[in-house]
Amino acid sequence: MTSDIKTVHIYDTKSSEYLANISKEHPHKTLKYFAENLHKKSNVLDYGCGPGLAAEYLANLGHNVTAFDASQNMIELVPKPVSYTHLRAHETRG
Repeated sequence: MTSDIKTVHIYDTKSSEYLANISKEHPHKTLKYFAENLHKKSNVLDYGCGPGLAAEYLANLGHNVTAFDASQNMIELVPKPVSYTHLRAHETRG
């Protein structure tokens, strides 16, 4: 899978602004519904995780979450795995 360099650049330069805007509606009712229907300690892949709000939410519920994003700046906003033992975040470009 290849990353659109222009799109990644926008997320890299606007990552903090993006986080501020989406945080207002977090967690979204769709995410809550998804979480309610997962088995306990499910393995979850969050591809295109952005600043990791959904990944963090699911990890706090005890799920094993692996989160990926093409934007390094977005990955830097993801809560550190040390704080959330069920969360691993990775940058992906290709």
